[in-house]
Amino acid sequence: MLIKSILTVALTAGLLSTSDTPQWTSCTIDGTQAECATVQVPLDYRRPLGRTVGIAITRFAATDRAHRVGSLLVNIGGPGEPSRDAPLELSKRVRERFDVIGIDPRGVGESIGLDCGWTSGDVWYGPGLSRADFDRQVAMKRKRAAQCPGELLSHLSTRNAARDMDRIRAALGERKISYMGWSYGTLLGAVYSELFPGRVDRMVFDGVTNWRDSGTYYGRHAPMTYNGLREWADWAAHRDSTYHLGATVDEVLRRVESLASKDFQIDKYTVDRLLVPQLIHVLLNNSADDAGLAEGLNYLIAMAEGKPNPPGGERLKAAVDWFHSIQAARQATAQTAILCADVVEPSTVDSVWERIEAGRDRYGFIGAVTEDLTPCAFWPRMNREPVVRPHNDSAALMIAATKDHQALYSDALQTHRELPNSRLITLNSRQHTVYGHSAMPNAQVSGMVDDYLLTGVLPPRDITVG
Repeated sequence: MLIKSILTVALTAGLLSTSDTPQWTSCTIDGTQAECATVQVPLDYRRPLGRTVGIAITRFAATDRAHRVGSLLVNIGGPGEPSRDAPLELSKRVRERFDVIGIDPRGVGESIGLDCGWTSGDVWYGPGLSRADFDRQVAMKRKRAAQCPGELLSHLSTRNAARDMDRIRAALGERKISYMGWSYGTLLGAVYSELFPGRVDRMVFDGVTNWRDSGTYYGRHAPMTYNGLREWADWAAHRDSTYHLGATVDEVLRRVESLASKDFQIDKYTVDRLLVPQLIHVLLNNSADDAGLAEGLNYLIAMAEGKPNPPGGERLKAAVDWFHSIQAARQATAQTAILCADVVEPSTVDSVWERIEAGRDRYGFIGAVTEDLTPCAFWPRMNREPVVRPHNDSAALMIAATKDHQALYSDALQTHRELPNSRLITLNSRQHTVYGHSAMPNAQVSGMVDDYLLTGVLPPRDITVG
């Protein structure tokens, strides 16, 4: 019994691993040669000697072995987005010096997954215009929640994803790991730094989120999203001769509001008052996409006027296809499971409807979308661990944009305060993430990220760019 107790404590602390060294096999990721493996981790960390599950990882080995720094783990965000291909977002300079490890967190991609039988991303659709629309959405989300099997649900939390990262660190034979996270991946990295502060070397957080966004975030994102919509409307009004959406901000917003209340048929899909607002919401993420949003709206206008096969709208049609795809269904399943494992939905159906109406009154259809109910309201009762609130001395380089409505700048400031040894790079722009895959890459910021990862030296002070 004593030996078993000591072993259990050691496993829980991450001092030992149930995994052997990963059995790497050659694989190709997005046309690039890599190595793939599966690391076994406990399903339930309260029972570390119990059932194990597989976490799929990739390794892009450092090409400059003589100057190798260590292992750099990456997460692209979501939550729910597979990250085995995320190492390809890093620069050649970084990949020369690090073994870059892509991970599909538990519940995601090729790792142990949750099959709820969902076939599209319809849980992301908006609440519609009426109580009848909303009630139909509530019934759909209740049904989607009932489709999910219960065995894995309470184990797909951010805490457990961080614990899995530490098991991967141990399996790699590293005393410390470095980390790069985008969007939700920044929260995952911050949680890891809190649970395992002595095992962190260098961390980069791009598009910084905060524990306050772990799960539901009602009322917090609507103002910034609405401000972004008005900024885009001003951009479109100054280009009325090109897009013909209105010569003033108010004219453009009225045109958009009218489209957000209509139903269309695009190819084989019905695009209705539940999906159209969400499409606009997605295309509003970065000012680099402003033209794509304007073109998409003109495409919808032409569809509403009965014009067959109008030109343009490729971005919008691609977004429609994606929302109806099995890839969207899988990401929606994983994202919902992770968020619901972190926190419980705090609201009743009636209180959510009141909140939606209040949001609509203040911020139009965008306010209604950001206030909507999630399937977490109907998730089974689970034994959840408390949300992790990071506050430690780990070093990190953070990047945030002041007008980001996906990851609020106020949350970046909060995370910056909670990790006082961090440095914050601020961009005065409307964009979500900057480095690598971003729609709006910034060479100056990318250079600072690379320099920090390669040297381990943070900038001496916070920096504002642009």
